[in-house]
Amino acid sequence: MYYALNHRITPQRKARGWNPILDTPKRKQLIEWISQNKITRRTQWIAIPSELGWNCGEEAIAKALNREGYGRFLARRKPVLDDQLKALRLRWAYEHINWTNEQWDNVL
Repeated sequence: MYYALNHRITPQRKARGWNPILDTPKRKQLIEWISQNKITRRTQWIAIPSELGWNCGEEAIAKALNREGYGRFLARRKPVLDDQLKALRLRWAYEHINWTNEQWDNVL
């Protein structure tokens, strides 16, 4: 009985491969730093370690961000809204302000 209580049912393998350079607290710090503002969000990945005072490379930053679910994407450009288009959108919004959920369901 002693053996059964102190040993796992199935044999376990040791973890293989390299340990990540950036552990979970550093990854959380990286996400927090990136999410601060527009400038930090658009910082080149190669420049991030020097900004944070870390000794790692671009690949470590890329893997850490990938592990957290982030990636590289082109920033979208917002369309230019002139006064005429703003007025059209505002008029459309006022026309549909009292719509019920059933009416909106028909649109989708």
